[in-house]
Amino acid sequence: MLTACRNKWIGRWLAGLGLFAALPSAAAQIADQVIIYASIPSTPNEVVLRYDRKLNLLSETNVTPYGGSINTETDIAVNREGDYRIAFDALSTTQLLKLDCLGQVVGTTWLGHNPVNVAVDAADGVYALTRIPLLAPGPAYGLDATTGTLWSSMDGPALYTWYPTELAVLSTGALWMADESEEGQPKFQPRFARLDVQSGHVLSTFWIPGPGWPTIDTGVLKLKASADGTMWATLSGQGYELVKTDGSSVLAKFPIDGGFTGGAYHIAVDAQDRVYILGFGYDGKLLRYDPLAPESPETFTAKGIIIGFALGSTGEEAFIVYAPLSAPLTQRLERLNLRTGVGSSAPIDPVYDKGSIAYGDPTGFVFANVIDQNGDSDGDGRTNREETLAGSSPYDPLSRPEGPHVYVSFVSITNALVLTYTDPDGLLDAQGGLDLSTLSVTIGNFGNVFWFLVPFATALDLSADLTQATLTFGALPLPLNKKWQVEATVADLTGATGWDWQVTPPGDL
Repeated sequence: MLTACRNKWIGRWLAGLGLFAALPSAAAQIADQVIIYASIPSTPNEVVLRYDRKLNLLSETNVTPYGGSINTETDIAVNREGDYRIAFDALSTTQLLKLDCLGQVVGTTWLGHNPVNVAVDAADGVYALTRIPLLAPGPAYGLDATTGTLWSSMDGPALYTWYPTELAVLSTGALWMADESEEGQPKFQPRFARLDVQSGHVLSTFWIPGPGWPTIDTGVLKLKASADGTMWATLSGQGYELVKTDGSSVLAKFPIDGGFTGGAYHIAVDAQDRVYILGFGYDGKLLRYDPLAPESPETFTAKGIIIGFALGSTGEEAFIVYAPLSAPLTQRLERLNLRTGVGSSAPIDPVYDKGSIAYGDPTGFVFANVIDQNGDSDGDGRTNREETLAGSSPYDPLSRPEGPHVYVSFVSITNALVLTYTDPDGLLDAQGGLDLSTLSVTIGNFGNVFWFLVPFATALDLSADLTQATLTFGALPLPLNKKWQVEATVADLTGATGWDWQVTPPGDL
């Protein structure tokens, strides 16, 4: 949903002309989209790309004229207005770049040092860690979204041997930083420090021995906030571990089958506190760890080397950038439905190179699930946290926790279409059940073919509580490599909608 985002931009333009002070807009400001970084070969130009949930390229913004470079390690944060803050490559410039929800540059903030990470809070405060090239720590900064710099402080960064890189705002509003440090220890050890958001002064610190410590140096690879006010970190040393902490104790800790060469820097935490991380090496595996059963992670497999990933706004999908293992070698962007395991991909235009999803929050999921849990970004009367828990979009007023879902999948070998419908009210509930007149499936350019498909249904499976139904159209096998886009929608009697989209097998546009 880009309507509110577009209205805000038009309002700025009209205000700039002196015609109107502002243009009314819906509550939603963060756009339901994903941000990709890329470069243009044989040129110095590096760009920020915006894609929608059907992998359509929405815009390209050349950020090179603003003095910095971007790469997969370049963090991004988004606030309630849909404005993105990007920490340029830490050896290029001392600017934090600001883009609006349409990808247009709306300003930069000059810091006194080179930024290495950026985070925001629910009150639109902005925080950054910096470095003094090459390895020396620079101050932490606190910024007001409107007026600029509020404070800079060396209190936290001075605790670390080299410049610290990890920064997270928790659901409680607490600001934490982390990295490895020495300070009289026999070996480097992960250290966490909480900073005062008003001054940057250190409020508390906490050490966590990593794998192999105290005989082996251990460190923090990545720090991510969880919805319950805690944080997860990947630790490296003699092997790799995931650790959960509230900043005063270790709440969970277990070894993982992922690591530096597999992208342990890319992790995500979903609404159910499950942690996603890439597998060892370059095996194309995305692992989901449930802390209640960490010994048996679920595995999702991409079709190449995963460069980066992020959870989509609903938390039920992941966006993955991967490099194919065979020609053509153009990097691809995949939307993977985490409920069904079905994924579809599109090439990142060959004009670009080095495409990747940024660290941080390139989809707005972290903002809704963690940072602004009690907000209502889409104005539908349900909190952001209620939405992410239910797998509905906090940025679409028609996608609601009590509303329906539809999922598209395909039977193996025959590729016959399978549609699964769910509704927590009950599929046939008189007040909130499905509105059967809205059942829609579009395939390619054929329009709504749902009722055409009905005679080809070979199975209808209903759950005992009548909240889920699965329709299998087994009498209509689908040919391979047609690259038909299948879009399924349904509404319930309250007007809430469910949506899914996939490409017919093998799923690549």
